Amino acid sequence: MLDYRNELERSTGQIFVVSATSTEPLGTGFCISPSGYVLTAGHLFTNCKPDNIFQIVFQGMDPLPLMVASSQYDRATGKDLAICKASAPSPLPYLSLRFPKTCSGPMSERGYPTVIGEQSTANGQFLGIINVAGSSANRLFHFESDQAGAPGFSGSAVYSIKEGGVVALQTEAAEAKVGPQWNSVLAFPLFHISDQLDQLPAATRWSWWFRSRIRALFSNSVQVAIVTVSLFFIVATCVVTGQRMLSFNQMMTAFSDPNFDKLDTAETAFWLSAAGQNFLDKHKEADGSFSKDIYPFMEQHPDNLKNVLELANIYEKASDCFLGSLCFDGQVCVALYPRIWNFYHQYQGVWSGIEKKMNNRVDVNMERFLRDVCDGERNQLCRDVGNASSICH
Repeated sequence: MLDYRNELERSTGQIFVVSATSTEPLGTGFCISPSGYVLTAGHLFTNCKPDNIFQIVFQGMDPLPLMVASSQYDRATGKDLAICKASAPSPLPYLSLRFPKTCSGPMSERGYPTVIGEQSTANGQFLGIINVAGSSANRLFHFESDQAGAPGFSGSAVYSIKEGGVVALQTEAAEAKVGPQWNSVLAFPLFHISDQLDQLPAATRWSWWFRSRIRALFSNSVQVAIVTVSLFFIVATCVVTGQRMLSFNQMMTAFSDPNFDKLDTAETAFWLSAAGQNFLDKHKEADGSFSKDIYPFMEQHPDNLKNVLELANIYEKASDCFLGSLCFDGQVCVALYPRIWNFYHQYQGVWSGIEKKMNNRVDVNMERFLRDVCDGERNQLCRDVGNASSICH
């Protein structure tokens, strides 16, 4: 898509007039739609007869019949245009068009100079505009090129690097071979016929806009850098957002899973049982022995210890989601803070006991959760829930 040179080469053809005795080259034309519409200079057909037959030959293709739909040539006003239709068995490569009223910067075109007889490149610079007879209705583009003045380039597509598309068709070049204006060339701007080209399918016209905008964007190194950086941040934002959505979804799925409800119900039922109530009654004063005694007590009830460890795994994932800034803000997340807080506080003696017995760090860590939770949430929890941890002091 970014290689306009290849598009120019494939979409530019040589126009011939065919008679019973000869086939003569007239000039250059270029395709503007996959259905075969071709633009060229109107003056190519001024000396042709009504019964003449025309052909266009694109690179690597057989000659195609060419019908002249309309032709205009008035040197006094600068109007020089022909709209033609090539008959092809399959879609043709075509150029993207732009319709500016002024142009600047470098230009390029492909044409068929008579002397060579093969497709050649002409490069140059836009110089400005010429309003023939002082009227903008007769505006022509003016550019300089050392190659485009050769006979045979008439009708070539004038491609603007800055615009990213074809903006005009070449109509006339200076006849002088020396002097300050020897390489001056005139071109008929396509904005004059934009209304006529609106008749083409919308898909074709949208493809002109899209392809030319992409090329224009990447023609400037500063714009390329800006686009690259912007795309990087867009992709990075999408990745981070995707990770947050995935983590949050996984966390909420865990809390809505029937297995969590089963574990949570079993853990609550245990503390309502006779053994649980006896232990709680014994430690009503919460004098510090609760945390010390809970692990030996839980070892005597391995089923509940297993439930608690599975619940801890779910709560740990939730706290990792919060601490890693992967959870989205909202009432759902805020409501889970007290649950995690209370669970970790209640069972902190279990984690200490497991660490001592197994001489191994347990991943569940209330202190880390309390320390890293944001100040506002931590202060609110300390007020509403309360905690013996030094984090609240």
